[in-house]
Amino acid sequence: MAELRTYQAFPTAGAAYPLLALLREHQIPFETVYDRPPFDVNFGHAASNPRLEVKLYPADFETVRRLEEAANQPQADTLAPDYYLLAFSTDELFEVLTKADEWSSFDVTLARQLLRERGHDVSADVVRLLRRNRLQVLARPEESQRAWILAGYLMALLGGLLAVFIGWHLYSHQKQLHDGSQRPAFTASDRQHGRNILVLGCIGALVWLGLSLYAGF
Repeated sequence: MAELRTYQAFPTAGAAYPLLALLREHQIPFETVYDRPPFDVNFGHAASNPRLEVKLYPADFETVRRLEEAANQPQADTLAPDYYLLAFSTDELFEVLTKADEWSSFDVTLARQLLRERGHDVSADVVRLLRRNRLQVLARPEESQRAWILAGYLMALLGGLLAVFIGWHLYSHQKQLHDGSQRPAFTASDRQHGRNILVLGCIGALVWLGLSLYAGF
């Protein structure tokens, strides 16, 4: 059975209310998880502020986007004259469409409407092409994690359990794309190094544990 995956994250439960109301209205299965952002792919520290994640089945992602766009349209038609997106250039509006995963659904709907009013082709086919190109960019693996690979091998030789975590992360970590699909976060070479570090880390930890027990007798 398909796994529920994060569709959108919100800083507060109140910010998520319009989406949750829409999901309930159309009887689309969802789950909410109030949690802190995950450890990032470059081993940076996670942000301290918790967030509310709304999870859907990947097959429903596109349906919900269309429902959000339809729900946003009346708001876009009665927009305040000083709304910041109105001052965006055409290139900036196309960037909003291209990087829709970085903007609210309302801003994406409004950007498309403004571009249409300016005479640009933002048909469904164009939007699908922009999203497909964006997915290809986001699906690219991260740059080689040379420093962490070196640290992992060193920790493995020293018997540190940190090597097991580094190896597991490099080998198995996946990043989720905005269509709900997942891709390996690192290159095939880095994943192979991660596997090696994971194995060596486990062996190193067992060896040092055995030596410690032996020395204790």
